[in-house]
Amino acid sequence: MARRGRPRQNALPPNLYPRRTREHIISHLSVRAVQWLAAKCGFIAEAPEHDYGYDLYLYTFDAEGRPEFGTVAIQLKATDNLQPYRLADNSGMAFPVEQRHLQYWKDNFLPVIFILYDAANQAGYWLYVQRYLHEIDFVADPNQAFVTLRVPLKNVLNEAAIQEFRRYKELVRGRMAEVVHHGENGR
Repeated sequence: MARRGRPRQNALPPNLYPRRTREHIISHLSVRAVQWLAAKCGFIAEAPEHDYGYDLYLYTFDAEGRPEFGTVAIQLKATDNLQPYRLADNSGMAFPVEQRHLQYWKDNFLPVIFILYDAANQAGYWLYVQRYLHEIDFVADPNQAFVTLRVPLKNVLNEAAIQEFRRYKELVRGRMAEVVHHGENGR
């Protein structure tokens, strides 16, 4: 029978217990913000069971609610303070990302969207990674660990952005359909 009113012997002091940090909280908020916007569009943004480079996958549906092929991969970064990342001309944010992640995202054949979430203001800003890397002629440099992504302030995360992600996926999927053949000799 357990004793009442007495602390357990050999119990750890509470300051040694695991704790939920602010980083965990704002990360969770960023995920929920994207999931909320996706749901408002009739889509699903689902977190994978295991994280191997993406925080969410966006699944889209047509006007009748039927699932569409392909997904959009989403990588989230959350902060309480965007000021350290603001560009001098105030046109966006400069955010460092490990080069190995950029190369992985670049090699994905479906769209990868990078979202920088401002938890303090409940606002997000996004970048279509492969398009950006193409525009800057990105080439991996083995001597460089990080690359800076420039996320424009005009790319506000909202329902229109979620619909735009769907459009990117459909454009890529359409191009793929022209070249992918599952049978011998394209039949």
